[in-house]
Amino acid sequence: MKPIPLTTPDGTVAAWMCGLCHHVRAGMSKMYRLAAPCPELAESSKRDAERCCTCMSCGKELPEDLSVECEFCAKLSELRSEKIRAEWAVKDAQRAKTFEPSDDQYAVKLLNRLMRDISEDYYCAGWMGGLEFTLWAMVLGGPTEFGMGEVPAHDVETLRRLSEDAGGWVAWDDVLGGEVFVPMVEWQVRYERHAMPRL
Repeated sequence: MKPIPLTTPDGTVAAWMCGLCHHVRAGMSKMYRLAAPCPELAESSKRDAERCCTCMSCGKELPEDLSVECEFCAKLSELRSEKIRAEWAVKDAQRAKTFEPSDDQYAVKLLNRLMRDISEDYYCAGWMGGLEFTLWAMVLGGPTEFGMGEVPAHDVETLRRLSEDAGGWVAWDDVLGGEVFVPMVEWQVRYERHAMPRL
């Protein structure tokens, strides 16, 4: 739809309003500039007015300024959202299965939580890249400097004990985009591969 220009007494376009709902598409800071028009603000106002009362997906004119998408595009968006939710449900189910090999689910959850807490405390990151390998090296060789300090010996001992109770370790899985439980036999192979010098 065609936006309507708002001009100053000397004919300079200061802002634009929607041709359908007649709302002025300019922020308050822009409105205060009407007395001293700014070309950049006027152009921004025009772009906003052109998009007003139109579907943000297909550009079709909307009957009222009550929605951001037409009925058809809104339905497509909902279908896309349902598909994404279904995909995440499958991923969540896959992640849940990866924790099944352990007999002690409580130990696995505590281990996972402690590892995440250490990452957050020392790197301000939910799961620092390579966290599982760094913390396992501490379990094997004792506390070392990590990010903003040294992980306390009692935390490292707790990691060791929880790992024994769980029968494995927790590692990051790029495919699932989250942590998974790895049985100890498999984890030791992973760790050895990671520790091998790269040629």
